[in-house]
Amino acid sequence: MPALSSLWNKYLGCTMAYGLAHAVPFVWSYKTSMYSTYGRLEPKRELLLVDKVGLVFATTVTAPILWPFLLREDMIRLECFACGKPVSDYIPPESD
Repeated sequence: MPALSSLWNKYLGCTMAYGLAHAVPFVWSYKTSMYSTYGRLEPKRELLLVDKVGLVFATTVTAPILWPFLLREDMIRLECFACGKPVSDYIPPESD
């Protein structure tokens, strides 16, 4: 059983590192209208640091389950880069 435990720890470590690597660039440039007050239409703002840290933490912790979806996005970006196609045609822009 120690071998299974070691394998499980490696799986968790690798997938969580992959989630962290995905989350940091995403939240650094993410804009949101979450901070709009009283229903006013305001321009999107950059996330506050506390929200960035929370989103990075949530993505990192859920990555052992969600890594196939993160990998799919990476593969789409790679194929678009290789074929010279715009990524925005295949991955919708981030929204709130």
